Amino acid sequence: NKILQSYYDRARLFLLPSRWESFGLVLLEALERGTYLVVSDTVPAIDDIGRNGKYSSTFKVNDIEDLASNILRCSKEIQYNRDIVIERNEWVKKHFSWNIIANSLKKYIEELK
Repeated sequence: NKILQSYYDRARLFLLPSRWESFGLVLLEALERGTYLVVSDTVPAIDDIGRNGKYSSTFKVNDIEDLASNILRCSKEIQYNRDIVIERNEWVKKHFSWNIIANSLKKYIEELK
């Protein structure tokens, strides 16, 4: 786990070119370490995880030119900024930690009663 975290810590962007993907827990892992996300448009949760493009960029699946232009643009634009890393880390913890999810689910279930 520490080895994976060290890779995220050194990366400026994380690329997920999946043709099929569910929620994408790996995206939360990368974002929690402050890494910007470049993701195919097949990941249904990318708008929620990437804050509608604030922390992410999407490309059309199977479109190599769109993927390449996203990588090039992000490589040029994304600079390391400790404050942004902390902001992304705190945002993931605030919205996607197990305690937050469990409490939201508990509240939903109680409202159904």
